[in-house]
Amino acid sequence: MADSKPKAALAAEETPAATAPSGPEPSPPAIDPESQPRTTLIYDFSSPDGFPKASRLKGLYMTDEGLKVSADAETNAHGHRVGILETPSQPLDFPSNAVTPLWKVDLPEGGASQVHVEVAFSVNGTDWTKWYHFDADADSLGQIRPTYPDGRPNPNYGYVSGGLLVHGLTQYDHIRSRVVLEAAEGEDPALHSIRYYYQDSTLGEGRLASPPRGTDSSVGTP
Repeated sequence: MADSKPKAALAAEETPAATAPSGPEPSPPAIDPESQPRTTLIYDFSSPDGFPKASRLKGLYMTDEGLKVSADAETNAHGHRVGILETPSQPLDFPSNAVTPLWKVDLPEGGASQVHVEVAFSVNGTDWTKWYHFDADADSLGQIRPTYPDGRPNPNYGYVSGGLLVHGLTQYDHIRSRVVLEAAEGEDPALHSIRYYYQDSTLGEGRLASPPRGTDSSVGTP
């Protein structure tokens, strides 16, 4: 008796189902993204023990409110008195590829006083990258809330974020900074503190940078 099924149906039954080609499965990250190293370096300018003693102050003096610009400080082209803070080389707790500076500063509302933050990086504390300039991150203004979603106090509340700088998979293990505080005529701004939130987001694939060539190894503009 002939099979009543169409030949096409028989062929389909005899042909094994197609399977995806076998191969090695992707390796999981070496480090859980939720467990990547991260911490904060804090400088408090209201106490002589709150920041490195080797820091250089020019045109600044310390008060209970933080650093302020001296009355006899040099002035710039805008007629603003200018104070400069330079912090020395600071080893990081672990090699890092990303940093976010945050600063707490008292600027008169509607005034012309300003603060400028710059950061440089090194793998040996001697040879440095260029200075990276940070402005206030417009997207973060007003976004740092007093508490985290789980109710814990947010230590960054009241700070201005300079945004995130990422070096890809390149890591550094030293940091230094330069802060310029401008005081407009009749204004008395105060720099309370700076927090450098740094992390290693390379998930175990990062490598320390080679010492840069032809960069500045002194405090100043490369």
